[in-house]
Amino acid sequence: MPLYEIEHVCPITPDQQQSIANAIVKIHSEMFTTPSLFVNVRFKDTNALPLFVAGQRVSNTATTKTRFHSFTLLYPSTFTKICEPPYLSSTQAEIRSYCLTRLTLSLAIQRTVNYILAHVRHGPSRTQEHYNSVCASIASAWASIIGTTSELELRGIFILGDIVTGWEAGFPIPQAGQDKAWLKHYVSDFKKLADAGDADFAGVMKELETRKDLQDILAH
Repeated sequence: MPLYEIEHVCPITPDQQQSIANAIVKIHSEMFTTPSLFVNVRFKDTNALPLFVAGQRVSNTATTKTRFHSFTLLYPSTFTKICEPPYLSSTQAEIRSYCLTRLTLSLAIQRTVNYILAHVRHGPSRTQEHYNSVCASIASAWASIIGTTSELELRGIFILGDIVTGWEAGFPIPQAGQDKAWLKHYVSDFKKLADAGDADFAGVMKELETRKDLQDILAH
């Protein structure tokens, strides 16, 4: 039902993708009592996309070399403008070394920015505390799986309550807060599909047997 879009600049290996996807599925499905089949995660490499932060264009790229079109050397009483310098390494340490004999180098430092956009169903049953908890849990998972250095850090998570309705895996998407009634209504259809050999719904039925939160829904 939700769609989590991982917009990343840092490289993410297939194993890391799997681990991040598993973490998001677990966090969302347990917070909102949703079967895992209906939690979607998509990865999007955004290296080629322009990025603006605070209205300023930044270099949103994971490459190690950047061409700086201009930079300014600041002296106590003068400003010297130099255009079209040679290629410089984009690491801040090398920039500081390059400017060791000068006071300040002012330029657009390369920045890598990773975001997560979460498209979800919003309703009165889903509070700010729910969403804050989801964000905190995902950020923690990212830190342990991907890392926390400036190149790897997760800069933001944006939860967008923009799913009004839809159709997924052959079933209508319920309104937020109606998941329990929806699950009880369609569980017999899920079982029929599983018995007919549908691997996805065989997984749903197995999950219904092992997850206590889903068992509690069906028991009442």
